[in-house]
Amino acid sequence: MTSLFKLLPSITRLKVEIYSITLDGHQWKEMIVNYLPQLKDFQFKIDLDLCRSIDDSTNEDKVDQYLSTYLTSFWIEHHQWFVRCHWSQWNEYLRISVYSLPYAFVYFPLFDNDHNYHTKSTCSSGIHHSYDSVRILGYEPWMFHDEALSHIQVINIEKLSLQLPIDQQFFSIIPKLENLLSLTVAIPTENHRLQLQALLDRAPRLFSL
Repeated sequence: MTSLFKLLPSITRLKVEIYSITLDGHQWKEMIVNYLPQLKDFQFKIDLDLCRSIDDSTNEDKVDQYLSTYLTSFWIEHHQWFVRCHWSQWNEYLRISVYSLPYAFVYFPLFDNDHNYHTKSTCSSGIHHSYDSVRILGYEPWMFHDEALSHIQVINIEKLSLQLPIDQQFFSIIPKLENLLSLTVAIPTENHRLQLQALLDRAPRLFSL
């Protein structure tokens, strides 16, 4: 990336998604200061693995240490760039997803089947609970069990998959289906027809079911 950034010293906006490369806030700062001095709008998402410890508290300490690199004056005071971090244990690794706020990508930022995920943010205010960019969501109630994510709203969904019955939290998380184009729904029994009809009534643009 450094070679690419050297060619782009005048850019003011950068959006980047990275997999399996461990970059922390200090490393980002060094690249931005040295090669992207005009950068104003920075949107990113990184999925990475850290070696897991036997002790769960030590695992959390590792995540805190990583997240602390985004808590410097460069991030918080100078640019007011904030991030959120999700992590969970996977075999011998800590699976981590860290992204800028407001979130800027079309897929909701959780690993599949990470029922026991944890989350932290460098932003203490709810003003950055913005996931308006999300267009594709496989809804599972466990995704929003954490207090930090239980109050978000995802209002621009275009492709949605879920299983009936939906829980009470569903319509607070997804209050609008006006942009929904595709719906994949699993219906285990006929008892949930009313819920299905409620979904369809809220989705005037739906063309694929």
